[in-house]
Amino acid sequence: MATIIGTVGVFGFEEDQQGILLESQDIDYKPDSKVQRDYRGVKVGIIFYDDQTDVSMKGYIPRENPTDIKVAQTLTLANAAPDHGMSTVSSGTNVVTGIKIGLKNEDLASFEVSSTIYDF
Repeated sequence: MATIIGTVGVFGFEEDQQGILLESQDIDYKPDSKVQRDYRGVKVGIIFYDDQTDVSMKGYIPRENPTDIKVAQTLTLANAAPDHGMSTVSSGTNVVTGIKIGLKNEDLASFEVSSTIYDF
């Protein structure tokens, strides 16, 4: 257990993803945008729309109960994405878009998964 003195950030994960010993989880919020210009070409406003959230996770494959995550299937996050986007992240559909597995002679088997949370 860590000893905390003063004001510090959030430490660690609530839990591992199913079948992955998590090392990191990154969340990227990025809506599309359109800058509005007047008749002189001067910027007068901006519109944000079509909210999208990308998730990437890195970790290790456990010997017991390894992951069965597959590309193009939906994924429920063990550590939910906080609502920093324009819409509530929990209301979207999280689709796995990529998987990368790393095998080395003198290291553990690593696992990276990327997914996109669509607002539908």
